[in-house]
Amino acid sequence: DTTVTTPRDDVFIFYHNNKVSPDEQNSKLQAEITELPIDKNTELLARIIELERLAKENEERFAKEKS
Repeated sequence: DTTVTTPRDDVFIFYHNNKVSPDEQNSKLQAEITELPIDKNTELLARIIELERLAKENEERFAKEKS
């Protein structure tokens, strides 16, 4: 299993489980990203992960609306 769990994943799961709206969740995640003293590669990776997650979320939402 090559799944890597980052602190951001834990944060995402926490917000998700506590039914925080996606917009509120995104702003909280964004605030946490800006607080972290991280290098460019880590920041870019975090953004890619976030975009992939949002894309998946949108696909699922679209599939629900379609059915």
